Amino acid sequence: MGVQENVNSANRLIILHAGTSNDFIPEAKLVYKAGGATGDYHGQMNGHNFQKWLTEKLVPHVPPQSVMVLDSAPYHCVQIDKPPTPYSLKKDMISWLRHKGDESMWKNDLYNQILSLKPKEKAFKIDSILSGHGHSVIRLPPYMSDLNPIELAWAKIKLQNYWK
Repeated sequence: MGVQENVNSANRLIILHAGTSNDFIPEAKLVYKAGGATGDYHGQMNGHNFQKWLTEKLVPHVPPQSVMVLDSAPYHCVQIDKPPTPYSLKKDMISWLRHKGDESMWKNDLYNQILSLKPKEKAFKIDSILSGHGHSVIRLPPYMSDLNPIELAWAKIKLQNYWK
């Protein structure tokens, strides 16, 4: 049997899709070839691309008041007004504090102010978009792909294609 086709990243496809408890949503399907410039197809999906797909292909075609299940992929977790970390550049800390109406001279003082102004809960862009359309979001714990229904569907599809 053996490998029938070259499986390097230049031949990979990026597939975005979503489904309900009954079936996939046909209008939500997005398939495109991974770029071969870097050899790393993971960079082909990012927060901007995912948000565009979500707003243009998914949200218009899901039933009202749906519950969306998202895993912890980085493009699902782009934060709104993400606070700087202790490792951020001082200029980024000052910029974030200016936006909040406060700033200081020393980096340590800046970060202490950031901690006092930092929201208790993270706010994600995707959650905001979905709730703006009347949907709810359930976030799966990190590294728990066995809880993600879409992963089970993809596993079955991959298995079927493997034995062809």
